[in-house]
Amino acid sequence: MEQYVYWKLRLDPLCRRISEIVPRGGTILDLGQGCGLLANLLAAQSARRSFIGLDYDAEKIAAARRSAMAPERMVSEVGNILDVEFPEADTVLLVDVLHYWPPEDQQKILRKAGACLRKGGRLVMRESCQDGSAKSKAVRLAELFSTAIGHNKSRHGVLMNSGETYLKLLKDAGFNTVQTREDLGWRSNLVFICGKDATENRLAAGADAAKRGLKR
Repeated sequence: MEQYVYWKLRLDPLCRRISEIVPRGGTILDLGQGCGLLANLLAAQSARRSFIGLDYDAEKIAAARRSAMAPERMVSEVGNILDVEFPEADTVLLVDVLHYWPPEDQQKILRKAGACLRKGGRLVMRESCQDGSAKSKAVRLAELFSTAIGHNKSRHGVLMNSGETYLKLLKDAGFNTVQTREDLGWRSNLVFICGKDATENRLAAGADAAKRGLKR
């Protein structure tokens, strides 16, 4: 576990920059949270964030509880995200998780995530987008290796989609994708930043566009 955290912090850009895309306040629901690394990073950067983590790997949940840097505002529970009821949240994290489920279950998880979001909330999802390229094949091989050695557990194998398929799944679940980012993952990983309220999403997209214009 220590080696995993060490290399994630060194190699995964999302660990270094996740605070850029997660609001500094509110309740964050971390689906498939693993050992709680992202929650700890976000908790360290703002005392106004509280966390609820779910994962069906009991060993990782035990590690998340032991490592919690602010246990008074960090809860970690063992549970199958397909079956358990999601509490209300302002932000939902679904990072490198959806590909462990078949398409019909992916849709169900996204719908549940949308239903638990409070008004103005957002979903932050990262997945490897498979397009047959060497980059996407490398990510798939890495995931297959991690499940083969038991680091990640999956009942259905590794079922990655194309970027277009993920966008369709998100749309069918009621999400509007505000932004996609290629700079917060390894090789073919893509981050989808999504909301549900169309008006708020248009305003957020306009603000992002204005910022990009100012930077130019």
